[in-house]
Amino acid sequence: MATSANRVLVVSIVVVSLATLVSAQGYRQLSTVHDGSGTMSSGGTYTNWSAAGQPGGIAVSSNGALTHYAGFLQAVDIKRPNLDTDGDGVIDEISTDNDGDNLTDTAEVQGSSFTPPTATDVNIADSDGDGTTDGGEAIAETDPTDENINLQILDIRDVGGNREVSYMARQGKTYHIRSTDGSYQQPATDLGSQQEPAGGSGTWLVRTNVYTDAGATTQRSYAVEAQR
Repeated sequence: MATSANRVLVVSIVVVSLATLVSAQGYRQLSTVHDGSGTMSSGGTYTNWSAAGQPGGIAVSSNGALTHYAGFLQAVDIKRPNLDTDGDGVIDEISTDNDGDNLTDTAEVQGSSFTPPTATDVNIADSDGDGTTDGGEAIAETDPTDENINLQILDIRDVGGNREVSYMARQGKTYHIRSTDGSYQQPATDLGSQQEPAGGSGTWLVRTNVYTDAGATTQRSYAVEAQR
């Protein structure tokens, strides 16, 4: 019989930016450097701003009491000074993480934070809308483009005097089961860890695992935490 135990999901969050703007009528790509000049070219509805870097880039050299600074420091041509997707005070054009999901924009475009490589949206923190940010899914090693594949507790029930906590897991991943008694606070007591054996299905090697909490109290909250 299922108990009234509370279900809590814990996923540690890790984070970038490649400034790309998309409009309803056309596309615009913007690039800037700190030490160069820029040009603009256009073709139909596509407009490109490019930056040309100074040979050698920004450099500092010294000789005795003299210090020489080479390069055009902070020569950035900002096109959208009010565009700050995640509201962190750093505008998208110079931010390394537009949406604040703890994945760099470069990593999101390349999909390099996931196995298999999977690109995510640089301007949406939770690409699949499942309640877990893309950075959180990178830690849990779950599919950031499928709302049905994420680290979550699936069921909690009493069986023969013990309590079984079922959760969605990934083959080879290590998880910590945490709990707290008599309150709704974030579970902090580490009950133990489990490393998922072989047997996962699909591209993301998904499987359901069960943790048995021997002699659990009737008022106990649980959390499952993916180990980095």
